[in-house]
Amino acid sequence: MALSDAQSAALTAATNANREKHGVVNQPETQKIPVRQVMRAIPPKPISDEAVNTRRSEKAASEKQVKCESLVNAVRAAIGKRYSGCTLANYDCTTDEQSDVVTRISEYADALDGGKAPVSSIVLYGPVGTGKDHLLSALMLTAARNGHSVHWINGMDLYSRYRDSIDSERTEKQVASEFTTPDVLCISDPIPPWGELTTGQVAFMFRVLDRRYRDMKPTWCSMNAASSEDAADRMSSQLIDRLKDGAICLHCNWPSHRKSR
Repeated sequence: MALSDAQSAALTAATNANREKHGVVNQPETQKIPVRQVMRAIPPKPISDEAVNTRRSEKAASEKQVKCESLVNAVRAAIGKRYSGCTLANYDCTTDEQSDVVTRISEYADALDGGKAPVSSIVLYGPVGTGKDHLLSALMLTAARNGHSVHWINGMDLYSRYRDSIDSERTEKQVASEFTTPDVLCISDPIPPWGELTTGQVAFMFRVLDRRYRDMKPTWCSMNAASSEDAADRMSSQLIDRLKDGAICLHCNWPSHRKSR
């Protein structure tokens, strides 16, 4: 038989009075707090300045490593398989003249490894087959490993880019920016294998070299020429003057490595 509301209230009052008489105190139900609310209420453990600096340093080092690997891969792709494994250590020196040149290039490479930026232009000239591109390839890879952007191109392709710009919508200035932007520009033999440069080719090359000269960005160059005078006769005295100013000019004058095999 169900109790009426009045009977239920009377029974509850009697029960509470009996519990109070015997010293039993009513305890309220414990309120359950959601776990997420509890976790938000706990303050995070403070991170020390040293830990913050360590994390920043590790992140910066990781980002630099990724950047350098990308720059090295770009250089290797540009110079091709023949030169991608070139180092100064695996350059075969058989004469005192070769050793002197390798020493100068090694000093430049050591400065790059020591954290210095590439500032001096380099001109390697001499007969064909003397390993000029080997030496510059090794130096380009060193620069890239140290975080410097490097653009390599051979002379004929450089002039081809200029010729293509004539028939394209890109301006000469836009084409030249490809070669004026990188930290280092390396040109393999800008002297044509026959004849002389055209007026347009000279003007385009001068635009590139002069922009880099004014921005104090180095240009590295290998050329098949018996002397700087021979190079000036075949290229232009203005171009050679821009290349040589403040540059490390080294005469690679020894027998061709290709013939000695």
